[in-house]
Amino acid sequence: MQVCELTELVNQSIEFNQPVAEQANITIDFSETAPVYAYVDTDRFIQVMTNLFSNAIKFSPEGGIIATRVKKSANEIEISVTDQGIGIAEAFHSQIFNKFAQADSSDTRKYGGTGLGLSIVKFIIEQFNGWVDFISLPGEKTTFYLHLPVTDKI
Repeated sequence: MQVCELTELVNQSIEFNQPVAEQANITIDFSETAPVYAYVDTDRFIQVMTNLFSNAIKFSPEGGIIATRVKKSANEIEISVTDQGIGIAEAFHSQIFNKFAQADSSDTRKYGGTGLGLSIVKFIIEQFNGWVDFISLPGEKTTFYLHLPVTDKI
């Protein structure tokens, strides 16, 4: 782990996920902010962002926009990823970060995946002394928030 500039890493994550987004006719919108620094593992942070972008792309309608923001307060950095997708049923909220958790685990489900992505996100962010949460409006959108402690640039 090392001190990293997060807006740069978010941009790298977007570039990495852009081909999949374009194939699904999804736009990833990121309004850059002033540089912010946190103590993270670069590869693991990009993995976290890739998992969030992958879910957002998977559950967004064609032509949708994924809004990505980075905000800094006195002692915390908040990174958000908001899709315009189907949302998460309230009955599933308490299970969302569990391993192999899937709202629809039937053989005929519409969306693929293993159900590990969000549990990995939570595990990694906690290793960075942060935490993750979300807000979902079924049928409208879901926003995942990553919270990390601010670190001074070295």
